[in-house]
Amino acid sequence: PRDILNNVLHYFTDDKLGCIQVRWDHLNRDASLLTKSQAIFLDGHFVIEHTARNRSGRFMHFNGTAGVWRRSTIDDAGGWQHDTLTEDLDLSYRAQLKGWQFAYLPQFFAPAELPPEMIAFKQQAHRWTKGSMQTCIKLLPRIMRSKLPWRIKSEAFFHLTNTVVYPLMVLLTVMMYPAFIYADGPWKNWPFAKLLFSFSLFVLATCSAGTFFVFAQRELFGNKATWKSLVHMPMLMALGIGVCINNTKAVFEAIWSAISRKPTEFVRTQKYGVTGKDRNGFRADGVFTFKRLMVPILEIAFGVYMCCFMFISLYYSYARGSVPFLLIFAGGYLYVGVNSLYVLHRMNQEAQVELAAQTEAPEALSL
Repeated sequence: PRDILNNVLHYFTDDKLGCIQVRWDHLNRDASLLTKSQAIFLDGHFVIEHTARNRSGRFMHFNGTAGVWRRSTIDDAGGWQHDTLTEDLDLSYRAQLKGWQFAYLPQFFAPAELPPEMIAFKQQAHRWTKGSMQTCIKLLPRIMRSKLPWRIKSEAFFHLTNTVVYPLMVLLTVMMYPAFIYADGPWKNWPFAKLLFSFSLFVLATCSAGTFFVFAQRELFGNKATWKSLVHMPMLMALGIGVCINNTKAVFEAIWSAISRKPTEFVRTQKYGVTGKDRNGFRADGVFTFKRLMVPILEIAFGVYMCCFMFISLYYSYARGSVPFLLIFAGGYLYVGVNSLYVLHRMNQEAQVELAAQTEAPEALSL
């Protein structure tokens, strides 16, 4: 909004305030199922996480856009540093370690574009995940050694280590076969075997996250949004599971970059805008490389793997309660993997056309 600075600058009369963050809004929220799911994800972050951290006096972070910094705060914290992919998160924690305060103003918002295609979404998720782990490795030891109150340290610990959930989700997927073998024991005929083995796992894995996102939508859009957002919960959770392999790769890349001390390339998220498209450097000879295809193929393989156990669960009565849980996993992996291959295929076709046009243009000029 054009009046955003007029609305927020007066908060800097507080000499201790170093940064103001406002809420993100989404220009293309309803463009597709993918953008709708992303919007709900981000709404949960801005409506609940940011609000809770800021109001309770814990560390929050600047999100890279939709905010205003005091210049002296940046200088005092050591300036922008390029050793992580999330330099905004890195600077935010360094500034707060220096004693600067942040303000989150959810009543003001700045509209932005969500990645409308799967490859762009995964690139963004990969960068955020890798950068968060890099920041964790860089700053968490310093935070834990500081004289900050334990409530701030504990929240910073869980915030900076939250990307570990992705390798754990992949491990959970891989361990599905041993879990079925273990469950096929003498206790499977117990009266509550179905509840203990499957339904309880499904409830614990979905209800907490579902409640989080539903309440965020209710806070933004009122009671009517509660029921509308419930419809999107299965897709939301499936998408979160589907990107686990992509984000697990990012976690291990961050760990390796910390060990090897090699610089990390910043891959900008493609922006499509109202007119035209930005392919961000995709070349005809580089779309279908093994590196690009490896993750989508693994995602599809994991989806098929989970489908197998879903059908096995239908056969064994003690495991039938786990079918919804397995369906979300299978659907998530297959949706993300197949969608990724489709987008890569289309990008390859478009890149070939562009390459052919670029080749023909000099020939036409020479004539």
